[in-house]
Amino acid sequence: MPDTELATSIGVWAETRNGVGGTQIDRMGKPGLNTIFLHTDATKDGFNVAEPAADVADYTDDVAGTTLAILQKALGYTAANGDAYGATVAAALLPDTLVYDTTTAAGFTNGRALADDVIDAAYDLILDGNVVTDCVANDSTSLTSFPYWGVANAAAATPTPVPSSPAATPAASTIPDTASPEVLSPSPAVTWIAALSLLLLVGGATTMVVVGNRRRR
Repeated sequence: MPDTELATSIGVWAETRNGVGGTQIDRMGKPGLNTIFLHTDATKDGFNVAEPAADVADYTDDVAGTTLAILQKALGYTAANGDAYGATVAAALLPDTLVYDTTTAAGFTNGRALADDVIDAAYDLILDGNVVTDCVANDSTSLTSFPYWGVANAAAATPTPVPSSPAATPAASTIPDTASPEVLSPSPAVTWIAALSLLLLVGGATTMVVVGNRRRR
């Protein structure tokens, strides 16, 4: 949509509603705000079902407080300077709408340009310019005209299969005697491999649960 079709300044946000009753269950304006600044399930859930109009009153303390206070202490701020910068960040991020002023060039926090690395921009803002990148390059492309989206990333090449050689017939001495009632005991190496595999499976499942619990916007 061209700038001429918009008001001078707009604020955009989106909501997700469930299919039963159309209840709001999530919302998004600026990327990462809920994830970074809100730290309890109750606060995150409350944020997701709220509307931006109440953000300044309800969430300024969360944004300007705990997370920023820890970061500012690590950066050597005095208490007064830290509080002042926390208030500056809260004012820039709340309410949680993606604000765009058509009289100013687009780019976070004035809207978002397609090539913007929002994580780098967030680091720059939250850490007052002391950290400006996560060192992860943008691997997507974009066009300068409509529809703006660039070509899809190339698919990974499929490796050429290596021909397998016919399996050798095992020596007679290694074939278990199925007629014998004797139970073969696994070797120590097999036992350790089985135990390690079990630990990895349990650890992987635990990681998935933790990540799943944290994936709240």
